Amino acid sequence: MTADGPTQAALHGFEIFRHEVRIGTVEVLSPEQVPMECATLVAKLSEQPTVPTDSPDQLADSLHHRHLPALDETDVIDYEPSKQQITAFDPERLETLIDAVQDLTESLEPDGT
Repeated sequence: MTADGPTQAALHGFEIFRHEVRIGTVEVLSPEQVPMECATLVAKLSEQPTVPTDSPDQLADSLHHRHLPALDETDVIDYEPSKQQITAFDPERLETLIDAVQDLTESLEPDGT
């Protein structure tokens, strides 16, 4: 696990929340469901009305090349590209990043609001 400072943790959190596919991914994952094949994740995300996709193949491609590696960088998941498989999900890490985003956002608000 990465030992982030508060700003780096917030940046990792923003990386998760910058795309609907990443948000949908962390919403459908649970530690009990890993390891999870990319194809299984595609099926789950295809059921989510908030996840934009033109086709399951395009979603699988964007997960494999963009979104799962980005989530892996945040240490919320471990992704094995050669197997196209999520091998770990860390909800505590996700909660830490959510808290960091909230703390940073609150620190940017003017006093007295």
